[in-house]
Amino acid sequence: MANENASVKLSLRVYFSSLVAFILAFLIIYLPAQVLVHTVASFFNIPTRFHRFQLIFPILDHSFLWTQLSVSCIYSATPLVALITFVVARIVFFRKHMTLSFPANLLLIWLNALGIHFFFGALLVGIPLVRDFGYVPDWLYFPEWIRNALIIFSAIVLLVNGVVVRRQVEALMYSEKQQQRPYYSFLFKWYAIFSPAITWIFLFILLGFPNNTLYMRLFWLIFLLQLVAVFPFRFIYAPLLYSETSVKISGKNVIFVLILFLLLVLWRTVHLKIFPLPLVP
Repeated sequence: MANENASVKLSLRVYFSSLVAFILAFLIIYLPAQVLVHTVASFFNIPTRFHRFQLIFPILDHSFLWTQLSVSCIYSATPLVALITFVVARIVFFRKHMTLSFPANLLLIWLNALGIHFFFGALLVGIPLVRDFGYVPDWLYFPEWIRNALIIFSAIVLLVNGVVVRRQVEALMYSEKQQQRPYYSFLFKWYAIFSPAITWIFLFILLGFPNNTLYMRLFWLIFLLQLVAVFPFRFIYAPLLYSETSVKISGKNVIFVLILFLLLVLWRTVHLKIFPLPLVP
């Protein structure tokens, strides 16, 4: 009974540590991306305002301010930030993961998964709905076959990255049973990856965060596509990098989450005071 209680407590530590890492990774990508969107829109004299926690543009669709260049630059801003974050996180993980802490590696894993999703997941959902990043191929008059090819390619990229995420998660295992027995492997992945992702996606959709559009709801649901490739069991025979004592909830990560979220709330509040703009042509 004591061993079972200890095992449950350890699994919950993995879950909450990953939960914190997920939202921190999201804020690391989302906050700079929204700042860049506002900056690029201002360059084209396009006004912005917050709807919930996402910037929108209070001008009509047929406004002369919308051009191929302005649409491409504005709606590519967030995917660009995310793609850079993804590349950096991937490089840092594979070069430094053996020396980094358990929470730090979880953060890099989520930066990897969310970073690539904000690019290819946005294409996968945006092209069929003609929303967000999907506006770019529409305004650039991409032929239908290219759009379909981008959708298929994006799905493949997300699945392949899921395989990478699986290998990253497996590097965090702290027990030989997790490496060599399917049940314990799945249990670790469930608490480290599946449960945190499902929890946040459910909350984001329920609360309409950062926006409550159909695009955003599908965007979060499609994120689970990456996790399909994390399921398969792979027998591992390698030295353990972590022990049970390595599994911690990072106080620094919690503090950074609070700081970044408060900055987002503060910026949203100030922005609404400064730019309470009506619809303009």
